[in-house]
Amino acid sequence: MYTCKLSDDHWLNLAQIRSIEIEYGPKTLAKVTWINGDSSIYRDKDVALLMEAWFRLHPRTKV
Repeated sequence: MYTCKLSDDHWLNLAQIRSIEIEYGPKTLAKVTWINGDSSIYRDKDVALLMEAWFRLHPRTKV
């Protein structure tokens, strides 16, 4: 299990992520698609925390 703590004491298991799509703009958004096909949207500070953890886990990921 590879965990990531978000700003509201919410934890994510990065091993359960199929893909992440980032949308940059006035509000930064990340759409996470889970391995079961469900998706979740994260915003602002949570995106930064998620991406920091993701790049530690997958350092060669390209944006």
